[in-house]
Amino acid sequence: MRLRLRWLDDCTYQLYERTVITGSEPLFPASPQDTITVRIISLDDEGFSYEARTSSMDMAMTGRQLYDK
Repeated sequence: MRLRLRWLDDCTYQLYERTVITGSEPLFPASPQDTITVRIISLDDEGFSYEARTSSMDMAMTGRQLYDK
C-alpha cells in the first residue's frame, strides 16, 4: 500500500490518497478516499503512543508503535 503523508504540526500527521500496490484491498480504512489523522500522544526510548481517526468514522483508535532497532 502507498499513502501520501502530510504533517499538520510537530505531533500530528495525515495519511491520504491510498493506493494498493500488491495484494487485496485492506479492510481498514474502509475507503481509499479516507484520510487518517494521527496524533502522537507520547514518546519514549522504545517508541511512541498515538491516537488515530479516519474521516469516515467518528471513533478514535489508540495504539503504540515501537522503533525498529
